[in-house]
Amino acid sequence: MASNHKVELLPSDYEYVIVGSGAGGGPLSANLARHGHQVLLLEAGDDQGQSLMQKVPAFHIVATEDPVIRWDFFVKHYDDETQAARDPKMTWGTPDGKMFIGVNPPPGSKQKGVYYPRAGTLGGCTAHNALITVLSPDEDWARIANITNDSSWGPQQMKRYFERLERCGYLSEGTDGHGFGGWLETNHADPIVLTSKRTFVEAALHAVPSPSKQFKDDVNSREPQVEGAYELTLPMSERGRRSSARNYLVATANARNADGSKKYPLHIRMRSLATSILFSGNDGKPKAIGVEFLEGKSMYKADPTFDPKHAGIKRRVFASREVIVAGGSFNTPQLLKLSGIGPKEELQKFGIPVRVNLPGVGYNLQDNYEYPVIYRCDQNLSIFQDSLFGSAGESVSHPMGPGGQRTV
Repeated sequence: MASNHKVELLPSDYEYVIVGSGAGGGPLSANLARHGHQVLLLEAGDDQGQSLMQKVPAFHIVATEDPVIRWDFFVKHYDDETQAARDPKMTWGTPDGKMFIGVNPPPGSKQKGVYYPRAGTLGGCTAHNALITVLSPDEDWARIANITNDSSWGPQQMKRYFERLERCGYLSEGTDGHGFGGWLETNHADPIVLTSKRTFVEAALHAVPSPSKQFKDDVNSREPQVEGAYELTLPMSERGRRSSARNYLVATANARNADGSKKYPLHIRMRSLATSILFSGNDGKPKAIGVEFLEGKSMYKADPTFDPKHAGIKRRVFASREVIVAGGSFNTPQLLKLSGIGPKEELQKFGIPVRVNLPGVGYNLQDNYEYPVIYRCDQNLSIFQDSLFGSAGESVSHPMGPGGQRTV
């Protein structure tokens, strides 16, 4: 990342400087501001929240590949390139500058890895994810509490957090285990597409033992978790539009008092790519006091619109209380390493001064890259035969129109 040498300082009257506006940094920034704290939120992308690709839930697949917001990441499943080449999900860079996914790529292609798009935009990956909102099993939270020896990670405590953030729209107010005053709207999809297809209904009935007992209307209920068929809960409004961290941030930043003054001290600075955490103290116990960042459009190389000729403006900002890094699974450890916190040998390899030797940074990432169970049907089925995908006008004029996720 190139930049000019001039460093411009921002006003230092912020209590908190937060990097990243996604699922973690976005709500945290808004909540701190709503409690009266001066907050500066740094976001590398800009706001694309009015795009139908973000607003319409079923367009999420298109949104993940939208060059306006996407960051192209690729993950390795195997160190052995021969074995990796057998993966039908392998992405290759072709000699003509395009991407090929699958086996038998064009001659001269180079392995990139399995495509793992991220979002560089206000709201982070909550702006393009698949919207599935399912609470983790109690056993998962209990395991984390046991590993960390911290009971606050326990299932009952975590469920209370869920109740605080949820604004449930598909159950009667007061239903146990749900919240009705939070910022994240939850609803069920319009089932008309599936229920209008008799073949799908019959297949579902045959797939579930004792369907009268096993079909559930709430996957996030407080009932004991058992096998069955559940209707998915999605973070979307009653009008069928995505509910995300971006919505909460915009509502907080735009809130006004009766006299028109800003109600909450939340300051959002977009097109600001954090490049380093600033520290004080050289006694082995550094304290984060600020952030250095590049101001400009598409400053990150993973952005498909990145242009190395655009240098950006290097700036610094300081926090009187805390610097909070919420850049996600990839960018948080990357920023820590660029700031000198990470495995000593790796930092030295790249010429980064070691501030804290912390071997675990950037390792042990685990994720379920794929979750569906795929079936081969003995007849052709068309879920979206009568849909109007791609018709922006219909999306606007019929926001509640029939669709698997209240789409068009």
